[in-house]
Amino acid sequence: MAKQPGPGILALLLIVSIAAGGVVGFFIGRSQGGSADISEEGQKQYACEIVRDLDERFPTAESWEEADPNVFGEVASASYLFGGYMPMEGDPTEEALGRELLVATQRLDLEQLDRAIDDLVGWCG
Repeated sequence: MAKQPGPGILALLLIVSIAAGGVVGFFIGRSQGGSADISEEGQKQYACEIVRDLDERFPTAESWEEADPNVFGEVASASYLFGGYMPMEGDPTEEALGRELLVATQRLDLEQLDRAIDDLVGWCG
């Protein structure tokens, strides 16, 4: 006669099955609906979307004081995509604006941050 698995083993198998299904579902769900545009133009468009969104959420320098600290990750991402961290081939104005955003973020200079985002929104059009 074959030994049947105990309730602990069955519970463990159920948990592992649910976890495996969740992981597979997560990756399948993320792969649906197209993929990100990683071209240079796509990155610029994404960076412009980030700064437009930031400009809407934080219209003045004073409004940054109430910002969630995690928002500075968005700012750093936009700065990187505009070439603020590392010079890229292309528009030197874009790179200078990206560097201005980077410096404002590093210094936590809220007025400079506000100006840099306004300048980038203007550059993005």
